[in-house]
Amino acid sequence: MESWQLCSEEWFERPEGMSYNDYKKWYWNLSSVNFDPDSWADATENARLKYVVFTTKHHDGFNMFDTQKTDYKITNGPFKNHPKANVAKHVLDAFRKKDFMIGAYYSKPYWHSQDFWWDKYAPN
Repeated sequence: MESWQLCSEEWFERPEGMSYNDYKKWYWNLSSVNFDPDSWADATENARLKYVVFTTKHHDGFNMFDTQKTDYKITNGPFKNHPKANVAKHVLDAFRKKDFMIGAYYSKPYWHSQDFWWDKYAPN
């Protein structure tokens, strides 16, 4: 999945004939995803890489872990009933099992918040 396509700019390519709003609705309703962080760790090990940096919170405010601070999180949407819905935990655990060095990127900006954007220029 490529979340940049959720940007409302016209120059981002989406499936032909699909409007921004239709694409956003389709994207946010994705629920059946083949999520296997152990296979990511295997592939990374086979590539002889030594570390992984995983985005735990994007600057748009979306959290890839469960948190009580916001509803804008992976565990509050179509993926919430997936057995590995707390994505950051399962990704980092998979790499820890293989003794990788791990970085957790957490972006402080919170574009999803009304306190961050003026409605006229909101990103979503």
